[in-house]
Amino acid sequence: GDVSAAGVWLLFQREPGDASSTLVSGNRASDRRGWASQRSPTDPYRLTATPSQWPRSTPGLTCAVFTRALFVCLWCWAAGPLLELLARIWLDALGANPQEEILRGLGRQILLILWLVLLLPVLNRAWWPGILQSRRMLGLWAFAYALIHLLAYAQFEHDATWQPLLEDAFRRPFVTVGLLALLLMVPLAWTSNRRSMLRLGAGWKRLHQLIWPIVGLALLHYALHKSGKNDYLEPAIAAGTLLLIVWLRRFRRGSSRRGTLEGE
Repeated sequence: GDVSAAGVWLLFQREPGDASSTLVSGNRASDRRGWASQRSPTDPYRLTATPSQWPRSTPGLTCAVFTRALFVCLWCWAAGPLLELLARIWLDALGANPQEEILRGLGRQILLILWLVLLLPVLNRAWWPGILQSRRMLGLWAFAYALIHLLAYAQFEHDATWQPLLEDAFRRPFVTVGLLALLLMVPLAWTSNRRSMLRLGAGWKRLHQLIWPIVGLALLHYALHKSGKNDYLEPAIAAGTLLLIVWLRRFRRGSSRRGTLEGE
């Protein structure tokens, strides 16, 4: 009993002299020290930090469970509209215009996921540490929805023949913009894995800045499609939401910079 308790206590001890472990790189090592420093002085096994005070990289069993649960919840949220759509197709419950319902539902979910991906850094800092670990998964879901969206359009509009679709790309602006957005998503989806991150190094982050033109093209595709039906309200709401997310990201970055300068 005493031996096992001592072993558990050693797992929670800080590195001697505040030195980072050779097995833990930079930020994670400092986060681990911060995590240990938030333990109660009278009871080293009880955490004194609230969830809002968790470090960004959250080691420890409690934080690992929380991060995994958050990942599963976001995965289910991303998959939910597709499962609902499949159920409605199976039950023949898509209404009077099933083609429009399918295409609109897929497109709406693409925008929601892309907007959430941009919002994740804000949520990670403000409320949910560890949520950034779900970013690649959500990006892959956005690509999957975009691909299904294209296949559904090709089936409904051209009976899955690609020659008329290519002609549409030159004749119909909203198709052109949508195809460009999908093409830009291909390298991001292809490199959304740990091996690519290690191989590309700093270039991986630069490559994934393509999210910004993708978001812009997706919003333009949506606006052009809706303008053909004289519907400008929903694109305006989507654009306003995007501007708010961009402002929150800039505000978060500015607050972080000020906090760093004040701490120096």
